[in-house]
Amino acid sequence: MTEIIAAIVAFVLGYIISALNAKFLSSKLENISNATITEALIRQAINIAYLVIVFFVVSRLNISIFLPLLGAALGLTIPTVMLTVKLVGKISAASQPSEKNGDEK
Repeated sequence: MTEIIAAIVAFVLGYIISALNAKFLSSKLENISNATITEALIRQAINIAYLVIVFFVVSRLNISIFLPLLGAALGLTIPTVMLTVKLVGKISAASQPSEKNGDEK
């Protein structure tokens, strides 16, 4: 039971971290520059650091690390997937040629 609670807590915290990262990234998408790419690398480093922290905290609690790490990984992944779907839709909409008179095919 402790492992399930740890997995839920890890999932929620991972989701919050990833959602904040995604919100920060989506606010920066209008002006992509080298600084934005550097910030993306820093956000990935934060995600990795969170997984390492979960690993060591759970190891100190003497419970199985599988479920908490799975929860943390899913918590970090789900908002990232939602952001990626949003970005793909935005990019594909921007790349579609607009029809002026409706005669172009």
